[in-house]
Amino acid sequence: MLSAFFLIRPGLVGVVYALGGYDGSSHLNLVEAYNVAARRWFSLPPMHYRRSALGAVVLDGRIYVSGGYDGKSSLRTCEAYDPDQNRSVITCTGISF
Repeated sequence: MLSAFFLIRPGLVGVVYALGGYDGSSHLNLVEAYNVAARRWFSLPPMHYRRSALGAVVLDGRIYVSGGYDGKSSLRTCEAYDPDQNRSVITCTGISF
């Protein structure tokens, strides 16, 4: 596993996801998954934004990521990763805190 920070285990059986984070020098946009049965990490398409201190939730089989910090400012965006399509899409911008 690379230096990912935020782990989530969604309702997708047998897979744990690592999203974004901070490796001590850079904020990350990495998305990685651990297949429990195979005992193996693999890389997925990156998020659109580098972010640490993010929020994440699973809804209807997608992982939604919001907010976070990119090293310069707090992010006001959301994106969703769809494992069936193996891609991330921006779902909202301009979130108010």
